[in-house]
Amino acid sequence: MMLFHRATQRARGSPIVTASGSRRTVSTRRTIRTASLIAALSCIPACQLDVVLVGQQTDEGTPDAAVDSVADVGTDDVREPGDELEAGDDVADAAEAEATDGGSGDVTVDGEDVAPPPCPVFAAVAPAAGPPNGSRERPYAGLQAAVDARGGCEQVVLLPDAAGAPFDARVDIVLTAGGTLLIEGDPAAGARVELDAGGERGLFVTGDGTLELRWLAVRLGTNTLAGGDAGGGCLHADVATLLVDDMAWTECASARSGGAIWVRAGRIEIRRSDFFRNAAEFGSGGALAIHGSAETAVVVDGCRFLENGPAESGGAIDLAAPTIDSLIAASWFVRNRARVGGAISGYLGGAIKGNRFEANAADEGPGALAGNGGWFLAEILRNVFVENVGGTSSGSGRAGAIELESPFLTVRNNLFVRNRGAEVEAGAVDLAFGNPRVINNTFVDNDNGDRAEAHLHVMDGEMRSNIFVGGSGEHSWCATAYDVAEPPRGYNATWLPPAPGYCREEDAGHPGNIEADPRFLDPGSGDYRLGPDSPCIDAGVPEDAFRDADGSPNDMGAFGGPLGDWTPLPADGGP
Repeated sequence: MMLFHRATQRARGSPIVTASGSRRTVSTRRTIRTASLIAALSCIPACQLDVVLVGQQTDEGTPDAAVDSVADVGTDDVREPGDELEAGDDVADAAEAEATDGGSGDVTVDGEDVAPPPCPVFAAVAPAAGPPNGSRERPYAGLQAAVDARGGCEQVVLLPDAAGAPFDARVDIVLTAGGTLLIEGDPAAGARVELDAGGERGLFVTGDGTLELRWLAVRLGTNTLAGGDAGGGCLHADVATLLVDDMAWTECASARSGGAIWVRAGRIEIRRSDFFRNAAEFGSGGALAIHGSAETAVVVDGCRFLENGPAESGGAIDLAAPTIDSLIAASWFVRNRARVGGAISGYLGGAIKGNRFEANAADEGPGALAGNGGWFLAEILRNVFVENVGGTSSGSGRAGAIELESPFLTVRNNLFVRNRGAEVEAGAVDLAFGNPRVINNTFVDNDNGDRAEAHLHVMDGEMRSNIFVGGSGEHSWCATAYDVAEPPRGYNATWLPPAPGYCREEDAGHPGNIEADPRFLDPGSGDYRLGPDSPCIDAGVPEDAFRDADGSPNDMGAFGGPLGDWTPLPADGGP
């Protein structure tokens, strides 16, 4: 704490000494001003305070404590406890001072004390009656004004407009290194507070800090800047951490990557948010483009991606960061479109689990997921893939749902229904180059015309405890072994397959393979769990590691094995 001679006791904050209408931040510590030097000195033993004498300098360079006027104190005069005021220390002329704190501390205006802005700082679309101070009653007009005036406050709250007018989303923000800025809609509002970029570039945020956005709806941002690092129609975030929760992003567009959001960060979390009709026609990530390094941690959880695209790759999401730690979970991907990877493309190191991919399409690639896992572990678990469509590229067909190249990929407990390939590789899934594991999945009525496999093509990989029903193609499934010894291929069920069911005769000889009706509970309603009389019950891999969650022997199909106790996301829960 520091003691100044003159005036009265003031509130805790960042005081600003003023004279002749000028101001400057002095300290963030509590400041006490006394009426006399004697009072100031007498307080030292009790208060354990330093004394700074504010006045005019004498010829010898020491302050004159008897001068009545209050001079502006420069930054050299702000001292830690125990420092001494020495001859030659700077005491600046008040006329040189300017307002530099952005409203973070006490100010004097026309001789009247004005309280520092509150925290959180409030903003409204229209100006308040009377001078704004950032309170709920007298908010700043516009998001940019509130951000500029927030000082050290880390929270800006946007109030809904009574007439329904949106905030201007064209805001530039530079984060303090190590700092945090939360921008959120009023928690008391009945709907997300809206921001509109009016067809121009939206939020543009840089700096080595944390940006958090919550309970907002952002729309109509258009980024026409060229260059790979200039993306993001509604949000460009080149920051340390990006946290997005309960947001909506609608009709944003970028000439490059990230129709709605372009982000480069070390930690990225996007939760409970909706992305609707965003596009990056000449770049990647129709809704979301994620950049970073292998150490970047990515979470996309509980989101809805509807009709995003077109995009060159990743109609909804492009994972440009070669991360080993990504999670895309419990999200809907519906009717997104791209040239390659109708829903998601990029590096798939981490997990994609518990999602629903429906009616996504690609012009020259797989309809839902396309990418390369590099040398990272990747897992596709407990997802539903329904009616996704792959496209052709230079006469080479593409899978309807998934086409990945990864040596450490596991595809487990997924449901593939009525996906359509481009009549070369596979109607649902094509996994090449590596040693993938395809375990406890259910494939139903996938279509690849009259060529190649109706459901699955896997190279050099394990394929066990799966169910294949119906479909259109030259074969039901095909597993080839080029670079490794024959991997395990047994305990699969096939029913109503194209004839012959397998692309190689030796596949029929693997142990445990059966041709039998799995007798699903209610396939007409989308319930592909096994009925009580199904021959696929307890017919999967007999090893202990494959036992069902209840400890019984392994059931074939998507609802068997130790991870088979799950409920698919329903179609009516999507956007």
